Amino acid sequence: MFIGYFRPPPRRRPPPITRLPLRREGTKISPAGLVYLFPEIFVKEPIKGGFRAPCTGFSINMGQLFYLMLAATYISMDYDRIIKITRAEEGIISKINIINITKLVRHRPGIYGYLSRNLDNLKVGSTIRLYDLIVEDEKYSNPGEYFVSKVFNYDLAGRGLFYGENLENPICSKIIEYKITARRLHRIIAEFRRHRPNTYNTIMEEGKRILEAMSK
Repeated sequence: MFIGYFRPPPRRRPPPITRLPLRREGTKISPAGLVYLFPEIFVKEPIKGGFRAPCTGFSINMGQLFYLMLAATYISMDYDRIIKITRAEEGIISKINIINITKLVRHRPGIYGYLSRNLDNLKVGSTIRLYDLIVEDEKYSNPGEYFVSKVFNYDLAGRGLFYGENLENPICSKIIEYKITARRLHRIIAEFRRHRPNTYNTIMEEGKRILEAMSK
């Protein structure tokens, strides 16, 4: 008598791993906005200065805060595969390291905040230097403070986080709801910095050049 071989049923393949975007549906705070609300999460050695975190009183220099906001904005977009960050050299005699940004896909305008606004109308596939995306023609006595105020007005105002939209009157019971998201953003930035330290440092250098170019 013939006895056939028993074939076990085929194993079901596990579903593909999905990369969750940093900004889930319903989250209305940009990466730079999260840095504004929780700077103590993003820096270990702050340069104390003119900015105090809304709910903790954590003190940090305006320029340093701007650098962190700039890195958070573009690293989160790179993580979400909206853009690609590359490090390059520029110059013939005196070469410097720069950051280039390549737009990979279209995205909803405004979702990544004030510091990304000039990407909104850039064509997919286009590459532009980070410095050229951010720098403005106007000069300021404190350009770091200028950018921080823009992030507040563009990214945070009108979201019910401050009484009367006054940065001196935070509603901390609402702001604290975003702390988990801020910590997740910090992990993404830390991972980027660990794997691409030179690129991260060059983002910081580009931030310094931007402020130098806009200083009176």
